[in-house]
Amino acid sequence: DKMSSVLDIKYKKPTEFGASIMASLLGANAHVEGTSKNHLFRYNVGLRYKTSKYLLTSMDVSGHYDPSYIDAQTFLIYNVTEKLELNFLGNFSSNKYKYIPLDGETSFGTVSDALKIRTYFEGQEVDRFNSGTAAFSVNYTPSNNLSLKFIASGYYTNEEETYDILAQYYLNEIDQQLGATTGDSVSNIGVGSFLDHARNYYDGFVVSAKHIGTFLKGENKLDWGVQTNYENYSYHV
Repeated sequence: DKMSSVLDIKYKKPTEFGASIMASLLGANAHVEGTSKNHLFRYNVGLRYKTSKYLLTSMDVSGHYDPSYIDAQTFLIYNVTEKLELNFLGNFSSNKYKYIPLDGETSFGTVSDALKIRTYFEGQEVDRFNSGTAAFSVNYTPSNNLSLKFIASGYYTNEEETYDILAQYYLNEIDQQLGATTGDSVSNIGVGSFLDHARNYYDGFVVSAKHIGTFLKGENKLDWGVQTNYENYSYHV
């Protein structure tokens, strides 16, 4: 009753300078990579921005939607010697969502029983999701058949969901007689209101230290590793 998978990402180690950029109505992204003259230091940096503001205009409930997402990532490599390599990986992402609903009117039902609902809104929703990751690793290869890696990493996340939206609706029966003005209401069937309220805050912090080793002997391979974590999470409303 449970499925899981492992994603093993290998970051590119540049051998020459390169850059790219792309932009559209839904966002933009750019990256730059390169190496020092002696090829001991290499870098790979990327930046992305995305917005789905124009796609959300087709939602059932009309309103002012202002979602945005931005993240930056860097991967740095420094070769101290041929056998010793230092790596740093950093990532930060920020996701923001703001929504202000607008008053709306919808007609539904059948020819003999046509109804119209008018809804009025007050308030807004503002959500924020921020996260950051940093990892420093030391790769040491004393011989062709022995590889040692030491990793220290940290992860932090901060999430906020805040909204107060008051809705009031009026449900009316539509006049379907010949000669009546289209959409005229003949009677009120119901009146109601509801309030959506939330103040949700979540913080998470994880620090990890890890050692991985590999030893090769002929056709035999030995892998080992040890890891320790410190985790702290808090949630309040």
